[in-house]
Amino acid sequence: MICLSITLLVAGFYEIILFNIIDYLHQPLSLIGKFISAQGVGAVMGGLLSIRLIKQVSPGILVSVGFFIQVVFAQNIPLIYISCAIFGFGAPVSMVGLDTMIQTKLPSAIQGRVNTSLEAITSIPFSLSFLVSTLMTIVVSYKIMLFCMVVVTTSAACFLLLMIRKVRNYNDS
Repeated sequence: MICLSITLLVAGFYEIILFNIIDYLHQPLSLIGKFISAQGVGAVMGGLLSIRLIKQVSPGILVSVGFFIQVVFAQNIPLIYISCAIFGFGAPVSMVGLDTMIQTKLPSAIQGRVNTSLEAITSIPFSLSFLVSTLMTIVVSYKIMLFCMVVVTTSAACFLLLMIRKVRNYNDS
């Protein structure tokens, strides 16, 4: 939950940064609808494939890859579409993974309370990220913000992978 909350703390930056990229590329603001549609296509695909992917790839890594593509290729509109789709793809994979873990690892008597806590823990950082990113875009380049998003999400994903490995090693011994 902590890694997802940390990732969501910067994930809201993405929506705001897309406006800055569109301005930088001197494109019409209507392009945002196409980017968000690409994100939606990725989200649908992520939802459909999430069970298979959870066993193979950390959701945080998927989100980080989307952000990384934005950092490196923010000048290339087709690659921004791909980045939006990957970002959208990673979101449901993260949530399905977390929900699956709650349902399979916790006693049914506390699952409702954990889900309620999860909602608070994830929605507050995501909402704050919109506020913070709106203020940051005034003084910080979108490229720096994208780089920070890559660092934060990659760090959270790596931390999660290390914790999973520790738990597996502990359970095996």
